[in-house]
Amino acid sequence: EKKPKKQVKKSKKPFPPRPEKDILLFIEEHSRELEPWQRDILTMMREEMLYFWPQLETKIMNEGWASYWHQLIIRELDLTSDEAIEFAKLNA
Repeated sequence: EKKPKKQVKKSKKPFPPRPEKDILLFIEEHSRELEPWQRDILTMMREEMLYFWPQLETKIMNEGWASYWHQLIIRELDLTSDEAIEFAKLNA
């Protein structure tokens, strides 16, 4: 009688070693396919993205506040149903 062999599981390290939100950084650090010049381009793109990121967040925040106040002011105007529908169509 032959006894079944026990399979030995090799413990593999997880990949990536930690979660990474920055996709460009992840590709930059882990890609085996990139030529040095391609990696340089990714680095430049990432640096530019990081430079402009605060402006993007500020723009989104400003638009949110503008929308909030616009809605609040329109509600205070006590519009008729037709006017409210027209406003909704124009701001959809």
